[in-house]
Amino acid sequence: MTERTRPVAVVDDEDLLDDLLRVAAAAGCELERAPDIAAIRGRWARAPLIVLDDEAAAGCEQASLPRRSGVVLVARGVPPPALFERGVAVGAERVVGLPAAEPWLAGAFADAVEGPADDSGRILAVVGGRGGAGASTFAAAVGSPRRLGSPRCARTVERCLSIVTQWEADSTSCWEPRPSPAFDGPNCASAVVG
Repeated sequence: MTERTRPVAVVDDEDLLDDLLRVAAAAGCELERAPDIAAIRGRWARAPLIVLDDEAAAGCEQASLPRRSGVVLVARGVPPPALFERGVAVGAERVVGLPAAEPWLAGAFADAVEGPADDSGRILAVVGGRGGAGASTFAAAVGSPRRLGSPRCARTVERCLSIVTQWEADSTSCWEPRPSPAFDGPNCASAVVG
């Protein structure tokens, strides 16, 4: 990890700094310590994560550093209300207290090391209109990683989705599928799996 991509901490409390170094090491992250706000000014925009204590946050506020994402204010124990006020003033993403927030902070350090994801994920919600409609089977088939690249599976899923969008509510507020020449509701899910 190069110097400009390492997370930076500006913390005066040696015990708090030791805790931060321990959490960063557990996350596989090499944390750089800056002695004051003047030393961090050049890396303010490039560091993936900046961790500040109360005094450093006050220094950021006085130095009028621009707002940026990835700024975390940290305190020992429960953060005092004044630290939350400073967090708002400097645009901090979070205000955390150690040791309670160690798991979250370890995750933030790990994310800083790994960088952003190369590809975004996709979400598809599948909701059954009533019991026995085959929503669970359909959801499992759609999410099956070994079938996602299959053109046959893609066509079948596309047909099933077109059927699902044709469903209408009847007078008893129960969802009923309309017949389709290609597939009917439960058989559609079976066709995807089979």
